[in-house]
Amino acid sequence: MRNFHLLHAIRRGVWYIDADAVQTLLPYSAAFLKGQEVRMYDEDREEREMKNQPYALCAAAATASPDRYKSYDEAPKNSVAVIPLLGALTKYDYCYEPGMLTRGAQIQQADGHPNIAAILLRIDSPGGSADGLKTLADLIKNTEKPIVAFVNGMMCSAAMWLGSACDLIIASDDLNIIGSIGCMMAWADVKPYYEEMGVKFHEVYAEQSKDKNKTSRDANTGHYKPLQEELLNPAAAMFISAIKANRPDVSDDALTGKTYLNEDAQARGLIDEIGTFDYAVQRASGLARTHAPASQTQSSNKTQNQMKLKSAWTSLLAVFGISLAADATTSEHQVDMTEETLEKLNAELAAKAAVEAQLTEANATAEARQKQIEALTAQVTSLTQERDEARAEAAAYGAQPGERPTHPVQRKTDAIDSRKDVSQETIDALPHNAALDADPRFAARPTAND
Repeated sequence: MRNFHLLHAIRRGVWYIDADAVQTLLPYSAAFLKGQEVRMYDEDREEREMKNQPYALCAAAATASPDRYKSYDEAPKNSVAVIPLLGALTKYDYCYEPGMLTRGAQIQQADGHPNIAAILLRIDSPGGSADGLKTLADLIKNTEKPIVAFVNGMMCSAAMWLGSACDLIIASDDLNIIGSIGCMMAWADVKPYYEEMGVKFHEVYAEQSKDKNKTSRDANTGHYKPLQEELLNPAAAMFISAIKANRPDVSDDALTGKTYLNEDAQARGLIDEIGTFDYAVQRASGLARTHAPASQTQSSNKTQNQMKLKSAWTSLLAVFGISLAADATTSEHQVDMTEETLEKLNAELAAKAAVEAQLTEANATAEARQKQIEALTAQVTSLTQERDEARAEAAAYGAQPGERPTHPVQRKTDAIDSRKDVSQETIDALPHNAALDADPRFAARPTAND
């Protein structure tokens, strides 16, 4: 099964790898196809597995040859974990070589072990498969402990991506090949090989599947443009974007697939320093001493946030008559949030919201009435002032001396009535009227005095 994964990756996968390494892999593909035993390295299995085994170093500041520990449990505190990244990188293990999934698990183990203070990746790789690469690069970039890449041989393509995710890149003082930022695909057309053996190939597609495998079919006929546009170009763009994000000072000419030796690679921002393996171990240990693990900061922030939330939650529950145990030594301040409790809280919230709405409405009404009272009070004050001013003015006029008396005005009707009374008396005094007045028969006749 492992050989199947490797064969599939070699023949059909996108590779971030140096071209020379591709030529070394293709013969293994042919050997797999023939069913032959594949031996990719001169060492035996035990020796190869030993080279790929992570270990820990006790990196005392003045120690030129630090002690080596196979188990992190045996290593003293503040040790440096060394994890090899050797050979072609694939997602799965193959031929005694750990795949990127295995390497990721090893890095996580070192990052979480209390005896490990820093991690050192010992890189000698031409690159590898795109499958699984970004996952491992993201894991490296997000380690809590400082992680340093040490290059001794090659750090090309996929290995360059992984190295760029580290906090520091140090190249040995030997001739190292660094860079090769780009991607490619390479495969062999095995049809002629099998056709010579009498094998006939048939491919039949559903009528609805006219575009299935079209890019690969076009590439097998020499039409590579769709393969570039649909697969290789986007993969290269993602690679370049990751390198720029991890190493902002990288030069543009280093992003086209070129490779460089130490000094040129350093001048173009692909590596940081040049030094020995022991120097790299000491640098990793030094970073650990000045590095505050993200977990501590996150834990501190989380604790503070939990305390704030706990205080707010306690105050909220107190409104509803629910109290928490005030035990400062435990973080288990909890209330069973059953459905009944939630319903009670919801009912209390609804009732308090209704009361609050009524209070708001009553306050608005009271404010309106207060304004009316203030307006009426102002009117009364104004009228009172006008009245007092009128009284004062009348009193002032009344106190002044008059020039001549004032007589009442005689109305016309009064003059007429007066003249009328005088004429009637004259008539009544006439002799014949007086005789009539004396006659009892005319006693009822009205006189001027009636």
